[in-house]
Amino acid sequence: MNILPLRVALAQVNVTVGDLEGNARKILTSMQQAYATGAHIVCLPELALTGYPPEDLLLKPEFVADNLRQLHHLVSESNHMPELTAVVGFVDRDHDIYNAAAIINSGKLLGVYHKHYLPNYGVFDENRYFQAGRQAPIFSINDVHVGVNICEDVWYPTGPMTMQAHAGAEVILNINGSPYYAGKETFRQEMLATRAADNGVIVAYLNMVGGQDELVFDGGSMVFNEQGTLIARAKEFEEDMLIVDLDTASVFRSRLHDPRRRQERFQVTSDEVPIIPLPARDYPSRTEHSQVVLGAPQRIEPKMEYLQEIYAALVLGTAVVLLQGCSKSGDGSRQAAPRNPNEAASQLGQAFVRAAPEIKHNADLASEAMRKGDYEKAVVALQVIRSSTNITLEQGLAIHNSVVAMEGKLIRAMDAGDENAKRAYQLLKELKRN
Repeated sequence: MNILPLRVALAQVNVTVGDLEGNARKILTSMQQAYATGAHIVCLPELALTGYPPEDLLLKPEFVADNLRQLHHLVSESNHMPELTAVVGFVDRDHDIYNAAAIINSGKLLGVYHKHYLPNYGVFDENRYFQAGRQAPIFSINDVHVGVNICEDVWYPTGPMTMQAHAGAEVILNINGSPYYAGKETFRQEMLATRAADNGVIVAYLNMVGGQDELVFDGGSMVFNEQGTLIARAKEFEEDMLIVDLDTASVFRSRLHDPRRRQERFQVTSDEVPIIPLPARDYPSRTEHSQVVLGAPQRIEPKMEYLQEIYAALVLGTAVVLLQGCSKSGDGSRQAAPRNPNEAASQLGQAFVRAAPEIKHNADLASEAMRKGDYEKAVVALQVIRSSTNITLEQGLAIHNSVVAMEGKLIRAMDAGDENAKRAYQLLKELKRN
């Protein structure tokens, strides 16, 4: 614990898949900018060095080797920024390859984290390319214990983040390449707030921006305090650097009043969670570079009207339809994305009102089940509908919105230990994958 704030910079950058030299230059520039602001730590996104997702480039040994050479160049350049710790996404290699985060400080590679949970659904196929990690190290920076993990690792209620928190981590740095879909911003925020509050840690979530093939990365990096309160947010759909002074002493104070940690008897070993000390950096003065001081509320940038809907349409390849007004309802009013399962159920019923009898029957079953909270039954009905070859664009969007609306509810229910929610969530993942 340290009573002084820890300054963290989240570099929300747009990298290019395969452009190792260009990406390394962008990473180095971000490190230099963060160093100039007095940051103790700067984070770069998941696989920032290679671009995300690198896919079959990972099957080329020379590409993996070139990625490591660029990493060593960054390590060498960090000599000019003494005591700045940089967390950089890259591809690590031993007998296999790993989706990894390098921890760099003062000309040395002081640690590496390997991603534990490799998503293999929807647009993801990381199991095809990577080996899963086993350890969840934490790093002592200016007497603050900091855990680093990658993307999917923070989504699991009892994953590496919990191991790190119970081993003493006060701050979790989660680097991401998380693609956008309609409603995901709200879902992410609720999930991250839950993880921060459940584990009594500050969570700094960094996402990349840009696009790769059909994927759009929306940024929107966020920081939550140990109570699960959002204290800072970066811009959406553009590059940004969010600099935050974290009140790490408040984590210790909060834990003193939380008996759950004493009762859970959650045991971790030094093999699972090694603690690696890093060189300390002097504390910066509070300058205009610091957007957040001691967890004060951060001004949240205003969004361009309908920005999420436009980007969702781009992902689905339907932007022209949306911008021409074809997504309007019959009376000419704009059809908003549903905010909860009840609204999604109503939208689903309207979309299939003129469908073939069998399809309409399953849509009605799914709508009724969503309203009653029987999400397992709703997902099964949606799977039957999806198997049809006569789904219109409007109906496909209604199914998508239903999935998004149920997903957040199921995550929260799983966090509460609901076994039915776990079964429904597995079915939902199958639906998304198909």
